[in-house]
Amino acid sequence: MKDYTCRNNKYILISLILIIFTWGILGENYDDIIIPSISSTIKALNEIIGNGDFLMILFSSLKRFLIAFIITMILSVIMSILSRINNFIYNLMIPIVALLKSVPTMGIVIIALIWLNNDKAPILIGFIIVFPILYEGFIGALKSIDKKLIEMARMYKVSKKNIIKDIYIPSMIHGILPLMPSAMGLMLKVIIAGEVLGQPAYSIGGSMNLEKIYLNTPGVFAWIIIVMIITSIFDFIIKLMVRRSMQWKA
Repeated sequence: MKDYTCRNNKYILISLILIIFTWGILGENYDDIIIPSISSTIKALNEIIGNGDFLMILFSSLKRFLIAFIITMILSVIMSILSRINNFIYNLMIPIVALLKSVPTMGIVIIALIWLNNDKAPILIGFIIVFPILYEGFIGALKSIDKKLIEMARMYKVSKKNIIKDIYIPSMIHGILPLMPSAMGLMLKVIIAGEVLGQPAYSIGGSMNLEKIYLNTPGVFAWIIIVMIITSIFDFIIKLMVRRSMQWKA
């Protein structure tokens, strides 16, 4: 297992070197407006980080992300448990989830901006896009629970509250953790997309759009790198939680 992990890390490192090498060659042969050089991107990154508003921009976007994610998690947990307990709710949710999955992302962004102010619209956008993923993930985890275990709990007159707390919730956690990195990454991206169009006062998306207006492609690349770092940190934390969860389960 250790050799397999080391081999994987080696391939990841090689891939990163190839990406940076290719970027370096392209950056030297094209104008900064098309593909910025590594040096100009690093310079833009330093300017962004050194800006007095940087932390406020970062905090504001992450606040929207966390609010959207927490709301989505809570509602998807509640609705998946209710759907598992009540067949009527389960059938009611089928067309709702199908509708949310089929609506074009840009349509959701535009409608959210019409309904809400620029600051709150990205939260609604993130919720609508990610809710179906988490809901279906939780439903899948609940369906994988051995029916005999539920029947035994009912036979021994275990309350519904304890069945939910001791059987449903742990199974949902183990089932959803592998989906979390992609769900969180997707939510962060769509929230930033909403910020690009909505232009809240302090936002990563708004800052990226401002760089685009001034044709400052190195600045756009710098913000992309910042978002990639944030996503990688979340990804690392979730994967660590998955490993701990698997060890605990074993």
